[in-house]
Amino acid sequence: MNGLKYARPGHGFVPNFNLTKKTEVNGHNEHPLYTYIKSECPPAWDRVVQPILYEPIYTSDVRWNFEKFLIGRDGHPVYRYASTIDPRTSQMLDADIAVEIKKTLHGHVKVTVDIVG
Repeated sequence: MNGLKYARPGHGFVPNFNLTKKTEVNGHNEHPLYTYIKSECPPAWDRVVQPILYEPIYTSDVRWNFEKFLIGRDGHPVYRYASTIDPRTSQMLDADIAVEIKKTLHGHVKVTVDIVG
């Protein structure tokens, strides 16, 4: 990944391992994680962008790069946002995150951990 070498604060860092891997988010080879989170949140878009280069096509499909999902502390998807939502400036996203943090701080979310040893 050449872009990483010159990104700040990379200072010439060149990893000797893969940082990313392509993951199918739609279609026949869709990763099970995306099948799950898409089933829990309504679509972020109300139209299908053409051209579609995969099959099958569903209304719940991830429609564009940088579509976002907010996952609660309990691991369940809470909200879904279109790629046009800028996380640096979105008051809606900030408010949704604040609600999830308050739930956690006020004990509305109970998380259990099983330690297998």
